[in-house]
Amino acid sequence: MKELKTKFVPISSLNRGNAINVINDMKESDCAIYIMKNNSPEAVMIPVETYYDFQEYLFYQKVEERLFEYNTDNDKKMYSLEDVMKESDITKEDLDSMKDVEIDYE
Repeated sequence: MKELKTKFVPISSLNRGNAINVINDMKESDCAIYIMKNNSPEAVMIPVETYYDFQEYLFYQKVEERLFEYNTDNDKKMYSLEDVMKESDITKEDLDSMKDVEIDYE
């Protein structure tokens, strides 16, 4: 995941109708904008694509953690995709012809 440049903007500049300029600057500069209130960060604004990348990164981090936990439990046996397909009498063509679905793991 790439590292973002950062910029700081006082919250008052968003109140004066300048929000669209701040958003455009964020998108053009591909940076994180820290919204400051009383010299303390109050919020962070990032480009949508960066947010999606971050969400995907977190998802795969959770998957990796769960796999690690699963693999460290010696009582459980791991099965390869090929083993499951053979045992279930499923072919690669069967898998390719199936409709894609989204699964929410949370």
